[in-house]
Amino acid sequence: MSTIKKYAIILSLPVISLTSCVSEGNDPGIEYSPNMYISQAYEPYSQEKEFDYNPNGMTMRLPVNGTIARGQLDYVYPHPNTAEGYEASVSFQPQFAATKENVQEGERLYNIYCWHCHGKKGANDGPIFKTKKMNPPPWAGYDDPYIKELPVGKIYHTIQYGKGFMGSHAAMLNPEQRWQVIHYVKYLSLGDAFTFASDDEDLAVAEVEVSDSTEAATN
Repeated sequence: MSTIKKYAIILSLPVISLTSCVSEGNDPGIEYSPNMYISQAYEPYSQEKEFDYNPNGMTMRLPVNGTIARGQLDYVYPHPNTAEGYEASVSFQPQFAATKENVQEGERLYNIYCWHCHGKKGANDGPIFKTKKMNPPPWAGYDDPYIKELPVGKIYHTIQYGKGFMGSHAAMLNPEQRWQVIHYVKYLSLGDAFTFASDDEDLAVAEVEVSDSTEAATN
């Protein structure tokens, strides 16, 4: 190999090296200390070694107490699943009024989640009770004075946590749907004595309840 060729190869090496450091497309090229500007990712549920800012080795941090997830404000319910909480639920008022639209939607939801026990008209004659796979409640049906006089807050509490042989339906019905079912239950219970609310009243109730829930969450 001639001397000229040797010098040409030696001089071309720096050019080749510099060219290989240039990123192009999906190729980042040669990176010096990449972890300084591309942080190493951690799996959210993995357990890493404990640091002062990472208690119990948790990668995912717990939310601040009182944090409410986006879109979950109407899920705020102030009463615990205790006998005292059940009695206190008397004061819990509907977030959605008993409009015809809400009662009709309540009927649709009732026929999905409730009728198999309580029957189509709330006479406790659904197939589950008929086959005696589960004991019916002590009251005869929705036309019983117990249901007619039962505060809607207590019915909401029962849907939230369950009561007796009835399990919680909180995972099946969001807060709006719970009130719709409650209104339909009262419609079945009261019959001609049931009074529908206006659409304007529905909006007003919802706005007041959301405002109260926001204030409670911030306090």
